[in-house]
Amino acid sequence: MVRGAVALLAVCSVAVASHAAAQPTGGFDLSPPARPRSSLVPSYLWDDGALVFVWGALAAREGIDRWVSPPDSPVGFSSEEGGRQAAAWELPGYVVTASGGVLGAAMLLGRAPARWDHLKGLAQTLSTGALLTISLKVAFGRRRPDQGPDPDAGFGGGSRSFPSGHATQAFEIATYAALLVRQQVAGGGAAWRWSAYAGLYGAAALVAAERVVHDRHHVTDVLAGAALGTATAAVFFVAAERRATRRAARRAARSFLLTPALGQRELGLQAQWRY
Repeated sequence: MVRGAVALLAVCSVAVASHAAAQPTGGFDLSPPARPRSSLVPSYLWDDGALVFVWGALAAREGIDRWVSPPDSPVGFSSEEGGRQAAAWELPGYVVTASGGVLGAAMLLGRAPARWDHLKGLAQTLSTGALLTISLKVAFGRRRPDQGPDPDAGFGGGSRSFPSGHATQAFEIATYAALLVRQQVAGGGAAWRWSAYAGLYGAAALVAAERVVHDRHHVTDVLAGAALGTATAAVFFVAAERRATRRAARRAARSFLLTPALGQRELGLQAQWRY
């Protein structure tokens, strides 16, 4: 059931990005073309906040995960939690992350003008969300429901239950895709959009439910992860939209004008270039 939910999340993400990319632009742009984002320059890897919110966030996340341990006693939670029987299997985190990769690939395969801005926005969402999640995990040190005397036994993870990383990622992907539907998809009607919302958030909810059913997380863990993922995706989506809007405005402001210059004994052309 949960594997099907992840597949549904990936399929919905592809459908959303592909449908958004197929929308018409609404007119003809006769201004001199700006350098397309598909002609990438090296600065794309670090400008517009990528240095801090992608590479910096990933580096910080790895450092915290490797070298920072949770407190011996949970902060704000009971030390009596845990002790349940470990499940036979759990959903690997990389499977959920791969759904984000599917959404990003679908963006690139489309022709939406803002696709590179939103690819970066999605990368910032997932990277920063991972940093926030691990920071909260080691700060609170909540015991997992299936945690026994040895915190590294079974699937491991120790006292890092709050919030759920799976739920955070699943709702980040679902929210970013849902915002693409709301902002960029004009056709298909309200029924299509609400069906897309239901599919995306339904799949994310099933991923979160798996964490509770298999005793890897408490209900409050996945609720916190869902809220964190939704908020993170919304912030970086808005930032990506603003970048795309500014770039489109700069492009629209460019013009090349030829004006006849007529005199009593001369004829010429006056050229004006605005950029």
